[in-house]
Amino acid sequence: MKTFVFTLLFLSLLISFNSCDTRFEKGVETDGKWSHVENRIDSIAENILNEGKVKGFSIAILGQGDTIYNKGFGFTDSIGINPVTTETKFLMASISKLMTAVIVMKLVEEEKLLLSQSLFEVFPEYPNSDQAKKISIKHLLNHTSGIPDYVFEIDSIFLNENKEPTKSEIINFFKGKDLEFEPGTAYNYSNAGYKILSWVVEKSMKTSFKSQVDRVINEPLRYNMKLIRESASDQRTSTYFELQNSVLHPFKHW
Repeated sequence: MKTFVFTLLFLSLLISFNSCDTRFEKGVETDGKWSHVENRIDSIAENILNEGKVKGFSIAILGQGDTIYNKGFGFTDSIGINPVTTETKFLMASISKLMTAVIVMKLVEEEKLLLSQSLFEVFPEYPNSDQAKKISIKHLLNHTSGIPDYVFEIDSIFLNENKEPTKSEIINFFKGKDLEFEPGTAYNYSNAGYKILSWVVEKSMKTSFKSQVDRVINEPLRYNMKLIRESASDQRTSTYFELQNSVLHPFKHW
């Protein structure tokens, strides 16, 4: 099982105390209480590092429309040379599924997609048409499609051949595969369902998935989310390691 040793923690916290209901604003100390809160957060972060399960991370606390705490802890390498800073970039991994769901629901809001539409309607390239007719966009979103996950087989190809799998290779994986269950009758966390949703977005909008990340998320929220292939070569991007026999081994970003 892979161990992610670098984690990005986005924390939106409402800080309250039983003894008072003082609110803390950025740059303002009330009887030193905000300084105490900062020290407490620092202490919690140091305890996480001392547990030895994580090499480095950053914490950001957002409040009242601003960033009121932002600090990096630990390192982005296994020997403690490159410290985590507030500029360090982290792999989001499956947090990207939330982004995908937001984009799909935006297209539903814009009446470009319907939750009830079948996979056969929106992505006829899926190799089993009988299955595709029973699977809806809603099934894909809530992990109830029954589509088998490609990750373990495709991952092994990537690790052995050191190349990113193509769209056609992933689609070919589904050929001849039975559903794990009838759509809507059970739940099974599915990377495959969300990979297919990204293709549905591209097909329905006739543009790249990244362009929809920009349109729906980055531009209105003034974010700068990037695909891994855009950030993998950035020196600010943290390294990905796998723990094997108590030794950290770096891996290339997929």
